[in-house]
Amino acid sequence: MKLFIDNNKIYTSSSQKQAKCFTEYGMKFEIINMFPISKKINIALHIEQLLLIPCTHITNIWHLMHHLLITYKYNKKYNIKFVFLIFFPRFYERQGNIINSTYIELIFKGMGFDFEKYKEICDIFSKGDAINVKNLHIVNQTMNFHHEPIINDFKNNILKNFNIARDERKKITFILRRGTREITNLDFVKKELGNIHYIYMEDLTIEQQLKHIADTDILIGVHGAGLAWCIFMKKNSLLIELYPGDSNTNNYIRWCNIANIRYERISVNISSGDPLNFREVKVNLNKEMIRKIHKKFQ
Repeated sequence: MKLFIDNNKIYTSSSQKQAKCFTEYGMKFEIINMFPISKKINIALHIEQLLLIPCTHITNIWHLMHHLLITYKYNKKYNIKFVFLIFFPRFYERQGNIINSTYIELIFKGMGFDFEKYKEICDIFSKGDAINVKNLHIVNQTMNFHHEPIINDFKNNILKNFNIARDERKKITFILRRGTREITNLDFVKKELGNIHYIYMEDLTIEQQLKHIADTDILIGVHGAGLAWCIFMKKNSLLIELYPGDSNTNNYIRWCNIANIRYERISVNISSGDPLNFREVKVNLNKEMIRKIHKKFQ
């Protein structure tokens, strides 16, 4: 089968006109269209198998984890090493430079895919050439947030690919943010909570981020601080999500359910910004909020 992808538009010599793929938006299947390829297009590469991975955001760890888990489920059967990232309609333009994306190492090294082959295929498509694929696959799995038996295999496989072994000593980690949802009285919080580990994820490599979380028993952070990493924590560990004001989503509850992680939510004060737009605010914690956190350390 001939395949050419131009700005996320998929052209093939197959009679298949569309594929239905799972998206975390609404937890449903959406259609990805395919179009007829030109008969005159040049073929620059022949490969046995290629796996297309549909995504929404690869720059956001919460969204990305959905794509990686269902890709792992699909690929357990086929063990395909050559992959190509595609995007649902309206999302491709938001990704920036995909090759240099923050989580590209997690996608390829973590999942055991061939990054050099991906770059080669990207280069071929950028020149207007096509590839010939004997067996073209597209991820079409779904996920169950109440019971997902493959979750332990999934996370252990990624830890293994990064050669990460857990430290079983108890560790408490607080993920901090800069800018939006930043804690404005951080010195006070640190003084009250005492000697625990404070990290900014953006200061760490992907391997270092994984290592920190794999060793963590209690993970604390404001909503959106990279808390989706919680699935790599030890079994029966605890995630404490700090939520600005009265805002509310169940983003991390679902992941905790399938990863056997305990979950607690604590509302924190909004220091500045519009409470109706909680993603853009800054927050602070008072003594009572810190007392609730400290109580979970016991």
